[in-house]
Amino acid sequence: MDNHNLSRFFYSDWVMTAITIIAFVVSMRYRENNNKLRLITYYTIVSVAADILSFYFEYIVPNITISSYTLAVYVVIEITVFSTFIMINIDSSRIKKIIKIIFPSFFAVAACLVMGHSTLNYETVSLFIVLEALYLIIFSLFYFFNLFTTHQNNLKQQPSFWIISGILFNSGCSVPLFLLSEYTATNFPYYYNIVCAFNYILYILMFLLFIKAYLCKTKVTC
Repeated sequence: MDNHNLSRFFYSDWVMTAITIIAFVVSMRYRENNNKLRLITYYTIVSVAADILSFYFEYIVPNITISSYTLAVYVVIEITVFSTFIMINIDSSRIKKIIKIIFPSFFAVAACLVMGHSTLNYETVSLFIVLEALYLIIFSLFYFFNLFTTHQNNLKQQPSFWIISGILFNSGCSVPLFLLSEYTATNFPYYYNIVCAFNYILYILMFLLFIKAYLCKTKVTC
């Protein structure tokens, strides 16, 4: 890892953390606009904590095992929060039931991934992330199918539209990114840090859309 790539990697990391903190501050300031967004507020808190722990166990007191477990726990929390948020913003009871049936299978498949590896390393966690992304893509498409079949107007002022758009965009881009991460690290190590930085950029864009959602003028309570 040369100094140029290292500085680029850290820069993206800290920018993502800063945007996450801003998203949390905005969520606390405007949380009364939409009570359904409280799940996203909790998520921003977890994200900031995960960023700090990951940085600590990767660079200050290096411990790959703890860092991997931290990331794995984060993935479990993330998919739980996002799946729940998507489900409560879908009007169709039929689609909600489908999500409730499909969602538990994530943990079954994840357990198989763990049992198939002797240790929980970054390769296994990368597969976790790909698996999570595939589930979130499906759930997000369910949301948009329900959204457009109900002919709802003024999408720009619907917080759920911006939140789930961010989730879908992040998940869709994460699949090829993490599927190729191990190959890139092995065969093109010079570019691996660029791949990591791109992952941070995806999260930055997602949190910016979350901020946009909190700034919507529509007031909805649940």
